Amino acid sequence: RAIAAAVRTLAAEAPPAAAAGVAPAANAGVVALDIGTGTGLLALMCARLPGVRQVHACEMNDVLASVAREVVASQRAKTPSGRPLSSAVSVHAKISTELRLPQKADLVFCEIFDAGLLGEHVLPTLFHASQALLREGGKVVPARARIYGRLVESPAALERFAVLRPPGGLALDALRVRNREQYTCETVSAL
Repeated sequence: RAIAAAVRTLAAEAPPAAAAGVAPAANAGVVALDIGTGTGLLALMCARLPGVRQVHACEMNDVLASVAREVVASQRAKTPSGRPLSSAVSVHAKISTELRLPQKADLVFCEIFDAGLLGEHVLPTLFHASQALLREGGKVVPARARIYGRLVESPAALERFAVLRPPGGLALDALRVRNREQYTCETVSAL
């Protein structure tokens, strides 16, 4: 729903093609970028929305990008404007920070979240996309998120991630050891 709402908003506020100095047919419709497209499902769903001209589907995993290309190529449906759905989606097998588009996107959307929300480099990816791949005034979906946390005391987690007994009787009181993971997901019931 959020992608459809963003497309409706962008299509409604699009400047007339003549004012932009571009032929109407060349400027009609929203250009979208799907980061982390996987099999291309969201990209295809976006391409079926009224007002969408082109969807760029970016996938850094070569195998998934190949699957997405096959899924897109197998589509027999048409876009609301009558174009073959397969011609409205372009799959790019690369990381989004290396992507170069023919024009900046009006809409960037992604579903590259994991259980902890901040994994899979989502923040640097969206910051880069907003600065380099999204036109001024464009939209990002999701536009916000909320993280909940809870402090937990767990001897099992402490043992797993802290140096409790220095090796060989060495004094490590001044050393602050940190886990190299950006965050850690644990099943609390297992602790």
